[in-house]
Amino acid sequence: MVLVSVIDPSGQLSYWPVAVEPAPPPPPPTAAPPLPTTSRKRKHEDEAASQPHIKKPRNAFMLFLNEQRPKVSAGKGMKGSAAVNAAVGQMWNSLSKEEQARYYEEAEAERLLHTMLYPGWSTAANYGKKRKRVRTRAPATTD
Repeated sequence: MVLVSVIDPSGQLSYWPVAVEPAPPPPPPTAAPPLPTTSRKRKHEDEAASQPHIKKPRNAFMLFLNEQRPKVSAGKGMKGSAAVNAAVGQMWNSLSKEEQARYYEEAEAERLLHTMLYPGWSTAANYGKKRKRVRTRAPATTD
């Protein structure tokens, strides 16, 4: 029971008892659905394992690099892929357009074959979707 103040038309203040019903009790908590047993990362890895990885077709320079890398590393006695790749890159730049044309034709043939073998393939299919990172700030401290 609660007293409510009321001003009547004559201007007098009076208090009236008002019965207030208690608020209904909150509904019982519902059980949360069971958590999945596998994590998202594991689920993504399982999906990726079920589909074979399809490599991109090689471009002209990659064809040249794969052909020349063993020759350069054996001939010049170089160790380490960075030094070998740099030497092969200089060789590629020193080639004439006619010499490079052979590799461009091979690359185009490889690309066409790849398109016939995997018609719906795109480079995006090989990369995972990036999840948006949730950034949290540490509470500011005042000293």
